[in-house]
Amino acid sequence: MKKVIYFILTIVIFISWVGCASYDTYNKALPPEELKVQRIIEINKPKDELYKLSNEWMAKAFKSSKDVIQYQDKEEGVIVGKGSTMVKYLASMRTWFTMTIEIKDNRMRITFEEFFVKTSTGLVVPIETKYEMEQIKIKCDELIDDLKAYVGKEAEEW
Repeated sequence: MKKVIYFILTIVIFISWVGCASYDTYNKALPPEELKVQRIIEINKPKDELYKLSNEWMAKAFKSSKDVIQYQDKEEGVIVGKGSTMVKYLASMRTWFTMTIEIKDNRMRITFEEFFVKTSTGLVVPIETKYEMEQIKIKCDELIDDLKAYVGKEAEEW
């Protein structure tokens, strides 16, 4: 009987130890270079058209490009904006970010960074753990796919 109790106690301690190790892995602060999501997309269109369509997409995706776009330069092919989206952590929370679209002929580089949430008490909390970034990456990938579909579609004749 003692052997069974020791065996069960050993298993419980081992499971607790493994659980704590995975918790630490997911809740450890990431280095700054890992706190961003970046992707390059290839679109067979000239720089000017990609720039125009990216501005349109920002206005539609975030309701008002005037509230979103912080900087834009057509010659450089750069649009920088602030946006937010709902991200499901343990509960869904509005997550704010900075988004940069860099445009060249036939391609665009999209970068999301400077993520933060506001708690129910109004406290601004930066995103910094692996778990949070995994959840954010899912939403950022959805936004990038939406942008790619928008700028990649053929113009309608009317």
